[in-house]
Amino acid sequence: MHSYGEASTSKPLVRERSPLISERYYRKDKPLHRGYGTALPNTTHRGQWKPHLCFLFGLLFGLTFLGSLVLLLMAPGFAQRSFDKNVHFSFDKASILNSTQDQETSVLTMHVAGSIVLYKNIKGLASIASSVFGPVGIASTVLEVYPSPMKTNTVNRTAPMIPMGTILLPSLSLAQDSSTTTFDFITQFTIQNSDTFVEFCKDALASDHVMWQIVGPVSVGVGWLPFQPGMILDKAVILQGMGGLKDVKMISVLFPGPHPLGGMKFESSVSIYNPSSVLSLQLGNIDFGIYLPATQKDEKDVLMATVKATDAKLIAKEANVFNVSGRSMPIEPQGQKRMEKLISTYLHGNTSIVHVKGVPRDPEDKGTQTTPEWLQKTLQAVTLRVPFPGTQHTDLIQSIQFNHLKIDFSKGNVPLISGDANAILKKPHEMQASINVTTIQPLVYLFMQTDSKDPFASLSPNEPCLADTVEKKSDSEESSEGILNVHSRIEKAPFTIMPGKEEDFKKFMEKVFYHQSSTIYFRGVANASIECAFGQLNVSDLPFSGEINTKGMKGMQDPPPVMESMSVIHGYAESIHATSTLSIYNPSDIYVNLGAINVLIQYKNETIGNATLPELILKPLQKNTVSALAWLHHASSDTILHKRPRSVKEKPKPKLLIDFVSHYIENENISLTISGHHSHASSSKILLPLLEQFVFTTNLPKMEAVPLLKATQVNILSSTAILWLRNPFPTINIQIMRIYAKADYHGDEIGTINVDFMSLISGLSGPLILPPCSKELQCNDTETPKLPVLSKKLGFEAIKSAIGGHIEVSVDSHVDVMVDDFLLEDLEYRRDNLTAKVRKGF
Repeated sequence: MHSYGEASTSKPLVRERSPLISERYYRKDKPLHRGYGTALPNTTHRGQWKPHLCFLFGLLFGLTFLGSLVLLLMAPGFAQRSFDKNVHFSFDKASILNSTQDQETSVLTMHVAGSIVLYKNIKGLASIASSVFGPVGIASTVLEVYPSPMKTNTVNRTAPMIPMGTILLPSLSLAQDSSTTTFDFITQFTIQNSDTFVEFCKDALASDHVMWQIVGPVSVGVGWLPFQPGMILDKAVILQGMGGLKDVKMISVLFPGPHPLGGMKFESSVSIYNPSSVLSLQLGNIDFGIYLPATQKDEKDVLMATVKATDAKLIAKEANVFNVSGRSMPIEPQGQKRMEKLISTYLHGNTSIVHVKGVPRDPEDKGTQTTPEWLQKTLQAVTLRVPFPGTQHTDLIQSIQFNHLKIDFSKGNVPLISGDANAILKKPHEMQASINVTTIQPLVYLFMQTDSKDPFASLSPNEPCLADTVEKKSDSEESSEGILNVHSRIEKAPFTIMPGKEEDFKKFMEKVFYHQSSTIYFRGVANASIECAFGQLNVSDLPFSGEINTKGMKGMQDPPPVMESMSVIHGYAESIHATSTLSIYNPSDIYVNLGAINVLIQYKNETIGNATLPELILKPLQKNTVSALAWLHHASSDTILHKRPRSVKEKPKPKLLIDFVSHYIENENISLTISGHHSHASSSKILLPLLEQFVFTTNLPKMEAVPLLKATQVNILSSTAILWLRNPFPTINIQIMRIYAKADYHGDEIGTINVDFMSLISGLSGPLILPPCSKELQCNDTETPKLPVLSKKLGFEAIKSAIGGHIEVSVDSHVDVMVDDFLLEDLEYRRDNLTAKVRKGF
């Protein structure tokens, strides 16, 4: 035994069965025990079996892998599933380059580019296979193309569908060092179902994305292997569509002139941006129709023009410019208003929307159609919204002048304006076709100042006015733009005063009537009816502006109006009716019809009557003869017939009317004032303030007839006198009811007559009647009975010395006269140089 802490010197027991050195530490090619000096054995044959073993192992592994690969490739189900899940097709470009028709088959030449991507294990297997056997590729094949993914199992399809076409897929070699293989080739696409293909094309143009379902057998070749396993390709390929081709611009529009086949020539450049990065179309020469869009749900678009685009293309991700040319077409009745709106908007420089789509007709009507049927149907089914640009030359009406103006106030409170409108029109640079303006209907706003914001009046004819158009070339030799001279006559356009602008109108009329000149400014728009290659069109709201410079009337005082004649027509109980003619010079260049005007007749600053000018027309720059109807009356009258006989010594109380008539029949110079201060001067309320200033003074013309008192005879022995009287008026009866006359000779009173024809005491039979003169002023003399004369001694001696002869006397008389039914009481009549016969007898 050993105690704790003591060192032990004992050795463990070693058995032979458990050697300290294992046999593994000995080289197997050496013996365990060899004595010194023992000869070495020959070892050269012992290591030759090792390379053979490695070769056998590699061969076994290769055969095993090859068998596995062959089994993999030969196993249809596994290969198909791997192909379906781990192989991805994508198209980067699908461009239609050309289309040919072979009997009933349409064949498209297409440029196709894209990629094949291998995922997961299939990429590793392909890499190993290509390393061992050579390149892996897909053999050339024909694939069916459907417009959308198939919903039925492709392999076990029981209801066969007709593809829209087939595409030839050329042989492809897969990339050895990448999982992505790109391809780029030109191939053929054969249309199998035209209707389906057209629907797909429509979707491709209208949608943001479309799909191809590619279906068909695919054979995979692996290097030098003699067999090619086959699989079914059934892949949905997403293609970026053109999104409705919404970015469309009509860059330019030109109307060069009439087309030989009718209508207007039409040329334009249209930019269409193709947003798709995949799809492109080489359209070639195609025919389009330009349509006027419907405005109501139950309406249809109306064709306005057909055009042809030459060598048209829709290249992916590019703004493609289509140069088109053609002609306008006759517009259907339901499209007339739309066409008129389009042209009006164009002339205003604004943009309209038109619809563009394919048409089955050539603009030249040649009857030939080179566009493939499928493309025709596609383009006819797709409608593009295209902005139709307005002209940049919006100043169509260069200038407009209004001449020979007429202002007519005769129809009440609404003045009517007439005149000549002469406009100079400059056609837009883009429109060089002939234009004939047949009618215009302007709406004119009038302004007091050129910078006035609000008009004080407007005028517009109720109906379009006929117009004449003369076209000439521009004065500039370098310009071929046509200039149009348009003349129209505006008749009776209502003149409307704007609310609250009555004072401005009054100022305007004051300028016209009382100033030497006047200027007003106008702005407005005009509707016009035009004849052109488009047909008969009504265009609206063409802007214009300008000014009107006129000569004023200067208050019609230079020279002032002249009363050329006056005739008494009839005497009524309250007034004397007379007619007169006025000569009024109008220095203005404006024709004015004031209509019926009522004025006051004033004598010595007092009103003695009123007159009506039934139609006061003042023609420009000439004398105007105006007829007037006058009524003369007493301002007040307190004299009645029963107050007679009047005392000889009683001084008469003259009244203005009697004073006027007295001077008139005496052929003296008389001034009358015509004043527009009548309370009912005009039926037009807007004229009343103006007529208040219508005041002028004129001299009354002298009477053409012989004087009232033609001659007298004095009988010495009987102290009587006989008077010969004449009625100077052709249409009235005059009755002398009382006469008081005094005769002078060289300033000495000869005698007086004081006879009341109405008094029974006088012994006379009634008033002395003076019949009217004839129209030719052939007047008959009326002889009075012998009237008593109260003579003066001094004057009587002078008469006696003239017995058997005659003397010249002056007679100053006062008479009461009935003019028809109107009484002129105490009418003064004076006659100088009256021939008085002197007789001795009774």
